[in-house]
Amino acid sequence: MADFTSYFTVLVCGDETRNSKPHPEIFLAAAEKLETPPEKCVVFEDSPVGIIAAAAAGMKSIMVPDMVQPDYKVRQLPLSVCSSLVEAKERLAEFRQ
Repeated sequence: MADFTSYFTVLVCGDETRNSKPHPEIFLAAAEKLETPPEKCVVFEDSPVGIIAAAAAGMKSIMVPDMVQPDYKVRQLPLSVCSSLVEAKERLAEFRQ
């Protein structure tokens, strides 16, 4: 409904994988479609299980928590935990330098 698909070169949806997060399958499938090694990917996530899945895939991540705040262990996994997508964009720019 939001018509945002034109902003992405590939999409991988949950119904295309057998395992749900925290299993890394969905992120690894996206990296494969992008023809990019997992270690070169950055995942933007809003949930703890997504952050765990990104780490299991060997990917860097940036978290913008939604309803569930990350506990101490999950907070150690992403490059950054941000309060907004604007802040996440700024953090990503810092990491790319």
